[in-house]
Amino acid sequence: MRQENKTQNVRARTKTIFRDTYRAMIHELIKVRKELKLSQTVVAQQVGWPDHTYLSKIETLEKRLDVVELAQLAKIYGKPAAFFISFLEE
Repeated sequence: MRQENKTQNVRARTKTIFRDTYRAMIHELIKVRKELKLSQTVVAQQVGWPDHTYLSKIETLEKRLDVVELAQLAKIYGKPAAFFISFLEE
């Protein structure tokens, strides 16, 4: 059972959500949203999410952002998705 826990811990640490490049991309998404003076609630409404908690979980790295969601956020933020994706390439 201990080996199983160690394997789970290794998998958790290697997930994309824990990579520095992913964190940099999320940080930039937050920065741009705040520069535009958009609240999480307003963005969530524009995307069509029921409330702000979904975006909050993405921004606090509790949930991974998928490519469709990234494209939606980029459009709302007035930037090409490639702008944010570029942070993954550094």
